[in-house]
Amino acid sequence: FTEDTSGSVRNGIDPENGDDLIYIADAAPGFGFAYWSDGSTLISTQPELWSPQGGIGLYQPVNWPATDLTDKKIVPLAKDTTTTVPFLGGEVRMVLPAHADPVAVIAVTPFRDPVGLDQLPAGMTAVPRSYWFQRSENLAGQRIRVEIDLALAGIDLSDAEKESLALYHWDEETLVWEKLSIASQGVDYDAGILWAELDHFSTFGLFYAAEDIARTGEHTQQMAWPFVLLSAGLAVFLMIRRRLGRTGDGGQVTAG
Repeated sequence: FTEDTSGSVRNGIDPENGDDLIYIADAAPGFGFAYWSDGSTLISTQPELWSPQGGIGLYQPVNWPATDLTDKKIVPLAKDTTTTVPFLGGEVRMVLPAHADPVAVIAVTPFRDPVGLDQLPAGMTAVPRSYWFQRSENLAGQRIRVEIDLALAGIDLSDAEKESLALYHWDEETLVWEKLSIASQGVDYDAGILWAELDHFSTFGLFYAAEDIARTGEHTQQMAWPFVLLSAGLAVFLMIRRRLGRTGDGGQVTAG
């Protein structure tokens, strides 16, 4: 029926439902079916779509890139309270806002090595864990709290390193890691989590200032002080020598 790089749609007759026309979304290799959309609204979370109102031309399947590690969930939403949902066995938790829609679709894909390793934030070291967050259109623009369990993510840092631990967003247009687009974030030492408030979903990585780098910087500063003092002393010595040279031949002071 139709096909693109993410998948295809085929049609047929459903004899068990009065010969209704049925459309079936098939994801291509490397993708997974997520939901049917009319371009702005989540229509169905099932790959089969029966006799859609207005014709199939108004609808399209959304197939997300996926790996064997992708955790995709259909999440029931509440109208008057937040909804907390775990991913990757609790490694990632999301707190979704109250919403009028009955469900949303969210996927979390973990990666060991982040993209853009040649564009690391200045003075920062990459944690060998990054994530690709995806969400259905009905959650677009909604602020979502994301919590990453450091122990379950295999992140073992010293207290000093945790102080600098931060979530960064990979900007696909400028090809740099940035965190200005992240509404707020922090580390809860007691709970052992990094939390962040996100207005958009994309690729995110974790970075920190390694302790040995910090020590090297401190050591460099400490080592620099003797040279500063020596330079200052040398400058004073040369100034005095020039002054003495002006008061007598051979740099000797003549008695009055």
